[in-house]
Amino acid sequence: MRNAISDDDPVLRVGDTDRDVEVLVDGVWLFGQLSTWRLHRDAGWVGQVRFWVAAGDRRIGVFAADEIRAVGADEGPETGPPVEPGGL
Repeated sequence: MRNAISDDDPVLRVGDTDRDVEVLVDGVWLFGQLSTWRLHRDAGWVGQVRFWVAAGDRRIGVFAADEIRAVGADEGPETGPPVEPGGL
């Protein structure tokens, strides 16, 4: 998980979505909602996700594409947006 992306790394594309996902936090997959995909020149695809650590403890984080997967996926992460950002 990243707290921020450098201001020197411009956003090349943005795609909004409200998709249920799981994010990898400290080696554990947690439920969350993907709100935005962003494509950065240096960082690649990153997703902003609202996720729950425990009941009543919701947080927002920025995750690399390999730390985000579809809910219930037993294998592997997402590889970036499932479609072009304009189609999300």
